[in-house]
Amino acid sequence: MEKHHIPILITVLIGAMLVIKPKFSSEVIPAIICFISAAFAGGAYTIVRFLKDYETPETIVFWFSAFSAIMMIPLIFIYGFVTPTSMELLYLILTGVFSAIAQIALSYSYKYALASEVSIYQYLSIIFSAIIGFGIWQEVPDIYSVLGFSLIIVCAFINYHISNKK
Repeated sequence: MEKHHIPILITVLIGAMLVIKPKFSSEVIPAIICFISAAFAGGAYTIVRFLKDYETPETIVFWFSAFSAIMMIPLIFIYGFVTPTSMELLYLILTGVFSAIAQIALSYSYKYALASEVSIYQYLSIIFSAIIGFGIWQEVPDIYSVLGFSLIIVCAFINYHISNKK
């Protein structure tokens, strides 16, 4: 990780915290789970970067998806299988399609760029989630969220320009 990545990453994390606004109550549990997920995703993407010389992004995504599906089998036995409604099935299929496209694109980005450069752009997913939340569920972001979005976007541009100069 280069020197300029550390302050950018810290600023992006502050921006993310402004959007998430974790509280010290039961509402913090999803934020903690997301943090744990992000830590494991960081490990996974580091491995994806390592595999770039050995496997294609499509192969990596296939095995990632296959392993994820297999890991869910015990949960079906623990919690039981619930047949989705037609609309839920459509949402699940769309989630799978969007996730597959996103994972393939992300794998290609890790193939051609340093993990430290690519990972900062993943924070833009917070902004896209907010836009979709506004468009579908009319969730209006507060001033802290807008400030957080702004920090994330500015850091992404700064990182892009510094990385391109090198």
